[in-house]
Amino acid sequence: MTGTELPITVAGTSDLSDFASHVVRHLAESGTSGSPHFSPVWEVDRADVMRETERRWLTPPHHVGWGRTWLVWTHRWMSPAEPRPRVIGHLELRGGLVASALHRVELSLGIEAEFRGRGAGRSLIEAALAWSRANEALAYVDLRVFAENTRARALYEKLGFREIATIRDAFRMRDGTRVDDILMLLELRETAR
Repeated sequence: MTGTELPITVAGTSDLSDFASHVVRHLAESGTSGSPHFSPVWEVDRADVMRETERRWLTPPHHVGWGRTWLVWTHRWMSPAEPRPRVIGHLELRGGLVASALHRVELSLGIEAEFRGRGAGRSLIEAALAWSRANEALAYVDLRVFAENTRARALYEKLGFREIATIRDAFRMRDGTRVDDILMLLELRETAR
């Protein structure tokens, strides 16, 4: 299965429940089963995820606190126990929390472990960047990625992001791991400065 076989949709409020279930599953995978840590949060309340996400999705783009999300779904029924497609990956763009930062957007990406390495992350990023470039009010896409997540960093670099700073010992995980956080940036237009 490749990323192109996994349908990508722009999320709507009817997707809140599926999205929240995915977020809970995905965050629980961080730092487990030999995978690197990728989130400073490993447990979230599903109802809180739904409430906060709905608020962002209902806020018009380019208003303080807006957010837009793209979802990757399984394309076929997985098994008799799982009779319909489910969300297995997401990319969220979040606008600034103050009006003076609305020319920037922060990108976050998450793919469940079983589906990584199949092109879904790249497809999500490309869809979100196309949307961002079409919105003239946006000049920059920012993201944060843990230093040990070399696979994600390499993907971001291939798609034009560059590292601009490292926050040493940014997070301390419950297993004692200390994590450096890398800040990355993509200028959407040459005239962004």
